Amino acid sequence: MYYIVKYKDTRYWAVLHHNGKLLVVVVYKKGAEAIVQALEQILVDAVTHLQTPCP
Repeated sequence: MYYIVKYKDTRYWAVLHHNGKLLVVVVYKKGAEAIVQALEQILVDAVTHLQTPCP
C-alpha cells in the first residue's frame, strides 16, 4: 500500500502512496520504514474499530 524509494538524486527517502502520491521525505530509511509501519497500523486499527459491534 505504501512504497519506500530514494528521493530523486538525493540521499533522502520518500514514502509514496500506492497511487504514486508523495506522502513524506525523510533522511533515514529506518524513519521511512517507521512511518509506513505507523500508517499501516492506523489503517488496521480503523478497520478493527469499524468491525467491533456496538453494545
